[in-house]
Amino acid sequence: MSRLNLLAAIVASALSFAILPAHSAEVATQNDTARFLAGMEPSSGSPLVALTKDRSWQEHAKAMDKAFATIEKSTLAPIRDWSKENLKSPQKSMFYMFSGPDFLFANAFFPHASTYVLAALEPAGEIPDLVKTHRRGGVSGLGHLQNSMRTLLQLSFFITQEMREN
Repeated sequence: MSRLNLLAAIVASALSFAILPAHSAEVATQNDTARFLAGMEPSSGSPLVALTKDRSWQEHAKAMDKAFATIEKSTLAPIRDWSKENLKSPQKSMFYMFSGPDFLFANAFFPHASTYVLAALEPAGEIPDLVKTHRRGGVSGLGHLQNSMRTLLQLSFFITQEMREN
């Protein structure tokens, strides 16, 4: 899995796996919302493309790229190397209890799984409608998302209280 796809998956799981149906062409898909929040370009037809021109999103994208490049080098690559050397019977499904939104390490240890079942104590939240948020005065919360991700990337887990605050 590429670093960018992994990043999108992590942000999507950090949104607590909530599902909102698309009501119109002006509502971004869940995948595009995850990509946008991860600092990645949404698909070409997404209503979020226009929001990527905003300076705050561009700075967010750079910060996310830097953070994930750091953890990739310092932590994830060594985990993948260890996994390849020591986990000789890869399974198609990976069940990860008490994971919270921690797809990052589940994927690093078990990169060949095609199905990941993650369980958490945190309640599921809603995926934000970023188009609607932008109409009310810009996309807010990117700095809070970076703070939440910083905890994950430094400690290898989220702190529930910090997630609530951020």
